[in-house]
Amino acid sequence: MSNASSNVTTERPRSSSDYYNDYRTALTILLTCDFIGFFLVLAINGWLLGSILTSVTLRSKLRNQIICGVAVLHLLEDLLITPFDISYWLAYLNRWNTLKGCAIGDYLTTMIVICTVIPDLLLVILASVFLAQVLDFDPASKLRPRYLRIGHIGILAFPWVFAGVITPLTLVGISHKGFPCLYVNWRRYYIVEAVFTVFPLCLASVIIGMPAVFDVVVTSVSLM
Repeated sequence: MSNASSNVTTERPRSSSDYYNDYRTALTILLTCDFIGFFLVLAINGWLLGSILTSVTLRSKLRNQIICGVAVLHLLEDLLITPFDISYWLAYLNRWNTLKGCAIGDYLTTMIVICTVIPDLLLVILASVFLAQVLDFDPASKLRPRYLRIGHIGILAFPWVFAGVITPLTLVGISHKGFPCLYVNWRRYYIVEAVFTVFPLCLASVIIGMPAVFDVVVTSVSLM
């Protein structure tokens, strides 16, 4: 019995420093992936944007202009969010005190929500353009060039203006009062997120599915 009991090894219970080191290792891996992704996003979206803008034929189409808007959004997100995010967590890993305060956290929260809202609205617009092409609707044949240009500018600018104005006001409105930082009421936040994200995605899905419904209706009417 004494020999059997002596062969049993007991593991040392994990301390808080062990958990912190594991967390530090995982966070370091994530930051390395973010750092690599930063340059990949710049290269891919820069190439896509340059390819479309340098071609007169490609950049004249509204569909490609919307795609350019998505590429610009990814570039801005990469330049305006990722460096601050990486710097924030590097400061946490190294226990620096230079980035403390509410400004960085509020800025990141606001920009992340803005960059989430814009692509969903652009997707709805892109789905609408797809539906117009399927239905052979050509605005150029019905509108003057000046009005057509104004319409294009309005369509492309709407997601940016909407997200840039409504998002900060909404975050302030759903935050608890009396705190120096944006202390968001998460129940209200998820409701707002559903309105800003789930609703546009569902709307885009309905718009994309409408040509198939029209085709079924037309086929059924022709067979009657």
